[in-house]
Amino acid sequence: MSSALSWSERANWGLLIGGVAMGIGSVIFIGTAVAVPSLRGSFLFTGIVFIPCAILMLRLGWGSDDTAKEDDALRARGTHAKATITAISPTGTSRHGRQEIRLQLRLEVPGKPPYLTNKTDMVPDELVPHLVVGRTISVHSDPSNTLKIAIDWDNLGDVPSPQWPGTAAAWPPA
Repeated sequence: MSSALSWSERANWGLLIGGVAMGIGSVIFIGTAVAVPSLRGSFLFTGIVFIPCAILMLRLGWGSDDTAKEDDALRARGTHAKATITAISPTGTSRHGRQEIRLQLRLEVPGKPPYLTNKTDMVPDELVPHLVVGRTISVHSDPSNTLKIAIDWDNLGDVPSPQWPGTAAAWPPA
C-alpha cells in the first residue's frame, strides 16, 4: 500500500501531531498539578517542560518545507540556465535521505555575463557522488533576482547549450 504523501510531508505531519499531543499533555499535567497537591512539583515541572517541546515540534512541522516550495515555484517560472560547480562543502546535516551541501556555482544565465553565487541545498543521497568540482548542472534563476536559484535535481544533466549573444550558434563556435 503506497501513500500519496512524500517522506517529507509524512515527517511534517508527524511533527504536527506530536506537537499537538505534547501541548495537550502539558495542559493535562499542569491541570493535574493544580488539582492534586501531592503531585504538584513533578507534574508542574513536566507540564512546563512540555510547552517548549510542543512549540518546537509545531514550528518544525509547520514550516520545514517553505524553502522546498519556493524552489519548486522557481523551477516552474525561473529562467533555465547552467551552472558549473566551483566548490563543494558538506554541512554535516541530513534528513529524509538527503544531505545538506553548500555549493559555490559559476552561473551562466542567458543574456548575462557569468557570475559566482552560493547555494546551500538538500541533495538526494544518490546524487551526492555525482557532484564534483567542474560538473555542469541544470538550474533555474529568478529573473528579478539572479542570485536566487533552484537546482533542477530531477534533470541534473539537462544543461542547455549557451548561445552566442544575438545568434542561434552553439557555444563554442565551430
